Formats: sequence, structure tokens, C-alpha cells
Amino acid sequence: VQIDWQRVLDDFHGPWAFGQGAFYRPFVTLVMACAYWLADGGEWGFHTGSIRLLAAAVFALARMFGELFGARGAWFGGFLFAAHPANHEPICWPCTCADFLVLIAAATACTSFVRHLRDGRRRDLRLTMGLAVLAMLSKETGVLLAVWLLLLDLGVRGRGVPFASRLRLHLRLVPLWALYLGWRWWILDSAVGERGPLPWTELLALWPWLQAVKLQACVLPMGSRMPAATPFVMVALALWLLAGSVVRENRRWLWVALSWLVVSLLPVQWHVVLPNLGRSRYVLTGLTGFVLLAAAVAGWPRAPQWFRLAGTALLAAAVACLATGTRTLQQAYE
Repeated sequence: VQIDWQRVLDDFHGPWAFGQGAFYRPFVTLVMACAYWLADGGEWGFHTGSIRLLAAAVFALARMFGELFGARGAWFGGFLFAAHPANHEPICWPCTCADFLVLIAAATACTSFVRHLRDGRRRDLRLTMGLAVLAMLSKETGVLLAVWLLLLDLGVRGRGVPFASRLRLHLRLVPLWALYLGWRWWILDSAVGERGPLPWTELLALWPWLQAVKLQACVLPMGSRMPAATPFVMVALALWLLAGSVVRENRRWLWVALSWLVVSLLPVQWHVVLPNLGRSRYVLTGLTGFVLLAAAVAGWPRAPQWFRLAGTALLAAAVACLATGTRTLQQAYE
């Protein structure tokens, strides 16, 4: 099969091929072109490639949780993210694989950054910056790493680090975010995405409701033929997380996860979400905040045995319910 590789490379200095001039996602174009080429023009290449990207996203997030909270946190967070129905749309709609690509790069960047915080190796910081570039070339939400890395810094090192030292570290990353936003503004006349048609007054009035809808989709997902027990299981899991996160050892991660969740939902634009409230990909980045809290509570080193057993049982029940919903939603798309 013939691929116009020059057209693929053109996306690195122009608007995204699938974004009507409003987005800059050249790495997605490159990945899709490679998938099409490897499949010799077969449509199966996009679908199987998206499934592999989901597996890579689960692995990258589990690796990050393992670096932060140990093996138990990695398994708990990885299984919960893998089973969530929010993953079905990027699998069934090829051009939305950007949501997986940005998560893979961002989660791996976070893992390298945590290692840098603990060991101080410059190699890990350079790797973090390179992966951050890859995340921003995949989707605009990659720029959220500017906040995510700060939150991880507060979670890992706490408030005992001198302010000047922390400031110097994050100032070293500022040129990266500034160059990305400046480059986007130069080639697309927009720093963060397409401009909405609604006035700011209406946007601000709609914001709380839309955030509540997206938060509900993270914690209490709905779907066709979702088991009747799903709401009860997810509420029980949320109560278990709340009980485990209010203890002194985990309280810091509760605030980190809540801030992560709120910040991750901010970029979802009102005029995009209003007609597409059923689109699960809009909650994927926010879902990482919810799963981060779950991994932190699951990795609590001093948790009572009964608490751990209850968490394991709730995870098994949640995975069984959510996986059924995911499978049904995939069939609906196909």
C-alpha cells in the first residue's frame, strides 16, 4: 500500500489532518499512517492497534502507580482503569487513539519524574521532558503535565522541601510549556484548541453542571446493559476509598487526586461536550485522578487486613460489572 509520507510529515508544521484546522496532533497522524502501512491497507490494523494502545496505557499507568504506591497499588489501579467503559470509544473510533497516546506518554513522563524526585538523576528529568513533548504532540491535554508534575511533587516530597528548590525545578520546565503554546499559536492562531461559539457568561453558568456530569461518568459510569449492581458496587468502592483516604497517611494523596481530577476535566470544552455527553473519551484524563486515589488507598502500607480484603472484593466486583459494560458498548459501536 502507498502512503503519502510527505503529507504525514506536514502535520508537524500545520493543522491536524482530522481536526478541521483547530488541533495539532502530528504524532497521531504518524501512528495511524504506520498502522495502515503495517496492515497493508486493512481496516483491522486500526482496531488491533487501538487494543494494543489500551494495553500500553494500562501498563504505563500501572507502572506509575507501582512507582508511587508499590505492587498492590499498581495492580489495583491498573485493573480498575482497564475495566472502565471510558476506554471503549478510543478502541472503536481510530482517530481518537490520541487519548491513549497522550496517556501513555504522560504516565511514563510522570514515572520518570517521580524517579528524579527520589534519586535526583538528571537523566530521568531529561526523559520526562522528552516524553512531555511526545504527549503534547499527541493531544492538547498533554500540557496538563505542567500541573500533574507539580501535584506529584507535592505528593511525593510533601511540604518539607524548600520553596526555592521546588521553584527552581519547575521553572526548568516552563520553557517547554511556553514553546508548545507559542508554536501552536503561531501555526493555528490558537494556544489550546478551537474557540467556542458560546459567550463566557453562558460557559461559566454551564461549567458546574458539565463537570458534575463528567465526574459522575468517572466514578459511576453508565452504559447499555450495564449490570443493575454496578451503581451499588461503585458507591461502595467510593465509600471504601473515602474511608481509606481520610487517614493521616493518605490524606495528602486525597488532595492530590482531587486536584488532579478537577484540573484534568477543565480542558473539556463546553460546545464540544454539550452535543456529545455520551462520548467516553472526554473523561479519560479525569479518570486517571480517580484511579490515582484508588491506587494510593490500595497501596496503604499500614492498612488493616480486613480493609485490604474488602478492597480486593470490591475491586473484583467493580471489574466484573464494568467489563460487562465495556464489552456491550464495544459491540454497540461495531
